[in-house]
Amino acid sequence: MNYRIEAEESTEDKVILRKEWSLHPFLAGGLFLLGAIAMVWGFVQLWTTPAPHVTSYLAAGASLLMWGFGVLVYAAIKGPTEFIFDNEKGVLFVNDPKNIPSAPLTPLPYDQISVFSVTQHLVSKEGTNRIFYAVSMLKKDGASWRFYKSSNESKAQAFCDKLNDLVQLSQPTLSDEPVHYPEGGIQVERHEDKTLIRWKKPSTWPQALPFLLCTTGFFIALLGVRPYMPQGPFYLLSVVMLLLLITALIWASIGIGKRVIVVLTEDTFTSTLEAAFWGSSTFSINNEEIDAILFNFHPDEPNALYILRPKESELMNKINQGTPTLQDLLAAVRLSLRVYRLPVARLAVSEKLHLEQLLQQLLYERSGKQAR
Repeated sequence: MNYRIEAEESTEDKVILRKEWSLHPFLAGGLFLLGAIAMVWGFVQLWTTPAPHVTSYLAAGASLLMWGFGVLVYAAIKGPTEFIFDNEKGVLFVNDPKNIPSAPLTPLPYDQISVFSVTQHLVSKEGTNRIFYAVSMLKKDGASWRFYKSSNESKAQAFCDKLNDLVQLSQPTLSDEPVHYPEGGIQVERHEDKTLIRWKKPSTWPQALPFLLCTTGFFIALLGVRPYMPQGPFYLLSVVMLLLLITALIWASIGIGKRVIVVLTEDTFTSTLEAAFWGSSTFSINNEEIDAILFNFHPDEPNALYILRPKESELMNKINQGTPTLQDLLAAVRLSLRVYRLPVARLAVSEKLHLEQLLQQLLYERSGKQAR
């Protein structure tokens, strides 16, 4: 998924990056149209000349409509709707999707941004190596926020050059407006000997819903063709569909009752994931070992909030800058198995940014350790 520069809405004082149009709305529209046609034709046939095959039309229409809704929901939850570079205030605002009402409009000061750059990446898929060029915003803490990628280096470089021309990163941050976060979001408790940071792990329903809708659509389609199928294959496929539906429901329930508690003392950083049913976990690290607290924004990849030690931080920088050696990549694979990370994958990007800034600040307040 790429972002585009909104030339008509952007000004000298404000640069807006917005999601590029994708095929998802057109695909969903096509599915809705076909589904509506099938449903109307099925009802017409049912009204005029009832026949066994009429249910097939109705089932096909219903399944196509379900797939259309699934595609729309999937497209709606992928990444923020826009990034707003405010040259007048010297801050970047992250505007998350409207379907996440708890997401605040979090500012990122320009003085925390290093540069916009083009990096080359190699992806191996099904035995084929493919090179793509990414335009990323590199932060001074080592994090990378990817806004654009292309197999064409010239296109990527042109996008990067335009960003560098329009966004005035040298502009000092002038905005000191407080950011108001909704109640029930990230909570902080300060005690004499420790600081507690709590947040509820978001529901996985938004991520599970597209899968649930599409699986339901397949199941409805299967019911529609039942008169034309042998019993054996029909029941076998029915069992498969039922298992997929159960999987989707379990996936959707994973976040129920879960919350994360981070405890900061003068010496240690401890994170505990409390679960209502399953999946509890905890880790602890000495504050002096922490080199960076950051997350990378790559729209098409899962992301987490990392608690990095110096070697891990160095490797992360090389990977984000597109300059790792083969030895670095092998080391990164090994380290990824034991790197400390907070479960924030389903938080909105603005919430992750707020949490990143908050943890850096509270770590310094409690122990004097300055994490990047």
